[in-house]
Amino acid sequence: MNQFVRRVVDLCSRRGFFLIQQSAGQILIPTYGHLGTAMRRSIPAEWWQSLVGVNQNMFGLECAMSSNGLTESAMPLSSLRFDLMTDVFKLLSCMPQLLESHQLPFGIAQIGKIFRTDESFGPFRFSEMDAMTLVYFCGPEDASRTLSHLERTRLQWWKQYSYDKRLFSVGDRSCDTIYPRPVNHRAVVYHFPWGEDEVEQIVHIDHQSLEHYQPNIKTALRSDTIPHCIVLTSTVDKVFLTMLLDGYKETQRFTREGALIRQKVCYFHPRLAPYKAAVLPAVGDVAEFCKLAEKLTDELRQAGLAVTYDNNGDLEDRFVRQDEIGTPFCIVIDESTVKKGICQLRSRDTTQAELLEFNDVRVTLQYYLKAN
Repeated sequence: MNQFVRRVVDLCSRRGFFLIQQSAGQILIPTYGHLGTAMRRSIPAEWWQSLVGVNQNMFGLECAMSSNGLTESAMPLSSLRFDLMTDVFKLLSCMPQLLESHQLPFGIAQIGKIFRTDESFGPFRFSEMDAMTLVYFCGPEDASRTLSHLERTRLQWWKQYSYDKRLFSVGDRSCDTIYPRPVNHRAVVYHFPWGEDEVEQIVHIDHQSLEHYQPNIKTALRSDTIPHCIVLTSTVDKVFLTMLLDGYKETQRFTREGALIRQKVCYFHPRLAPYKAAVLPAVGDVAEFCKLAEKLTDELRQAGLAVTYDNNGDLEDRFVRQDEIGTPFCIVIDESTVKKGICQLRSRDTTQAELLEFNDVRVTLQYYLKAN
């Protein structure tokens, strides 16, 4: 295993992102801890919003993992689904109102569990994954333009949530894909420590291949013409690992007392970070500080913000701890808060703090999260 990857895995295991098993030099992640689970739950929400949430002609569906009514544990391996595209075609004929009111182009998105045998991603291996797929139908005359547009917007999405944007690009891939006879197999790729690897497939299927794959496609779409379709596919697991490896950095910085220290920092995008902020009493055993910090933590959680309360240890040690798990902001409650209603909002990225009215913390955090 690459030494850099090993250091990232060690931090994630130590801090509660996931537990690992190693087999034949590969890493299996059978269990996600509280931080990994929180980060993974943010990913599909952001993916869905970027496609379905902001576009009038994209819609969502959900489909059971098996059409035979069996539970996952009772299914034979052959009946477990290995992609989500099949579900889309299965349900097209069950969506008459959608098809009557929306002409081409339109897209159908789904997020769901898929199963593969020994799917590898660098040193990581999966047998089950949470896939995110969009099947976008368009007319033959619009296919090339639509493909270019989706390539640009998907690359922009990955760069928006990453730290080192230079490591992402779009390129041609081999035609070794589960999809039927693609005209183009493109992908968003990232330069990992083990080399360039795809993080999102962008597959263009023309009308001939689509009709071969789905002979009744014209009937299902209630159309006189056979469209092209462009299929976007990634997994929560790939996004999660990509953002972990991209955001992890080993840095040096000065403490508030002027000492130079080495530390690990995870520069996660604020909306993907497990905690959006940590509330810290400046001195962990001062009752007045702790009471105000606990009150603020409760208020922020009630407002739907994922925050944590931490009064364990020296303040500088707590900054280091929060930086390691990628928390973008720390709110420090001290004597000024008690006497004047002023607290400090420390940024992970700059390590600088701004003064803030205690009553403005929630609105300010929400603004920063939206702005990013």
